[in-house]
Amino acid sequence: MERVEHYLASKVWTRHVSDSGGTSIGNHLYSLGRTYAGHAVAVTYRPEAHAFRFELPDGSLAAQLPARQPTQADLIGFVPLTGLLAEPFQLPLPLEGI
Repeated sequence: MERVEHYLASKVWTRHVSDSGGTSIGNHLYSLGRTYAGHAVAVTYRPEAHAFRFELPDGSLAAQLPARQPTQADLIGFVPLTGLLAEPFQLPLPLEGI
């Protein structure tokens, strides 16, 4: 996890805060409060606090919230095939003109 935290700490993301005051990072929702609804925030990761820091464009702190522990699926982007198709599916063969 140390390498993952080092990688996250080197990035800055921009997120839009919804009308209800929430924003997401990956599949995790973070609530900043309705005060920040409609704002754009810059998000950085703080490894020493294991937290995401949300800042307004003027650099002021909107929130610093504990990071939710990523799962292996979050890190590699794994989606089980059983979740995609309810039943087996065969793509048609391109047999036109044969």
